[in-house]
Amino acid sequence: VITLGSAQAYIAGFFLGSVTLLDPITGDIIHKTSCYNQSNRPVREIKFEVRNQPAEVNRLQVVFYNGTKQDLDVKRHFKVGEESRWLDLNNGFRCIKSIRVIGDSDTWGRSVLRFFGK
Repeated sequence: VITLGSAQAYIAGFFLGSVTLLDPITGDIIHKTSCYNQSNRPVREIKFEVRNQPAEVNRLQVVFYNGTKQDLDVKRHFKVGEESRWLDLNNGFRCIKSIRVIGDSDTWGRSVLRFFGK
C-alpha cells in the first residue's frame, strides 16, 4: 500500500469512476455512493483522462449530494492518453452524486474516460 502525504494526494487527485463513450454521440453516467467514505469525498475540481480510443467530450453535468447541479462545457477532441485540465467546481468542496458525460468516440470503438477529483 502506498500512502501519499496530503499535499501529494491533492495534486494527484483520487479516482472517481469511469464512463464509456460510443459513436455516434452518446452519454454515460458515473453514480457515486454516499459522501464521506473512501470512494467519495468532497472535491472542488475534477479532471479526466482518455483511454482506448480518441474521444469528443461536449459537456459534463455534475450533480452534488446537496441537490445542486453544475454544467461544464468542454467541447473538445482528446487523443488517447490525453487529460483534461482540472475543471473548477463552483461553491467550494462538495460531494458528487453523479457525473453525466455527453460525447462520443472519435472512431468506431469505445472511448473510456477515467475521472479524478481533488
